[in-house]
Amino acid sequence: MLDTIIGGLLAIAGGIIGQIITARMVRKTRMDETIAERKVEANAEGYSRVKQIQGMWIQASQEQTQAAMYGHEDWFFKTRLFLPGKFPDLWMQVRNDISSYGLMLHQPSREDSELQAISERIKSNLNKAVMEIYADMDVPPMDLTALGGSATGHTA
Repeated sequence: MLDTIIGGLLAIAGGIIGQIITARMVRKTRMDETIAERKVEANAEGYSRVKQIQGMWIQASQEQTQAAMYGHEDWFFKTRLFLPGKFPDLWMQVRNDISSYGLMLHQPSREDSELQAISERIKSNLNKAVMEIYADMDVPPMDLTALGGSATGHTA
């Protein structure tokens, strides 16, 4: 009789422990799925914003490009934990370099070679940010030269 009671209690305890472990695994799986979804959304939005800044850096004024970067601040700080690898550091470097470029433009003693170096660093870091997204999504970069076009800066 005592063996039966002990066996029953052990079976109940085992069932409870099994349910706790299963619940934890389900919770972890849900969390992983949520994080993966947020990463995909952040990567897509990051790609779009980097491409916008790349285009603006070539076609718009420094002030307009800087305003666009600052306009993306809220998005960046809300999603930076979901952005890939060095993307957040590259984004902040681009932001700071665009600001520095603007300050140097208004200095009478500026060196054009310094402006050119900052501009090249901005372009390079924007390309690297795109490559971080490609790598995180495990997608090869687009090769537009194979379509008869020219390279668009998708190489790091």
